[in-house]
Amino acid sequence: MVHFKHIPAIIKKKDETYDKHNSGVYIQPIPFDQLTGFSSIDYKEAEDRG
Repeated sequence: MVHFKHIPAIIKKKDETYDKHNSGVYIQPIPFDQLTGFSSIDYKEAEDRG
């Protein structure tokens, strides 16, 4: 994904913390954390939003 501007997805773990999703990325505009560059919403929530 070097050639495409993208935002890595995050995944909510069982202990209520978040981690970078192993394969999920967004190439469309989505809210993201300015410090980490990761999406600011969990991939499941993003899926629910459409």
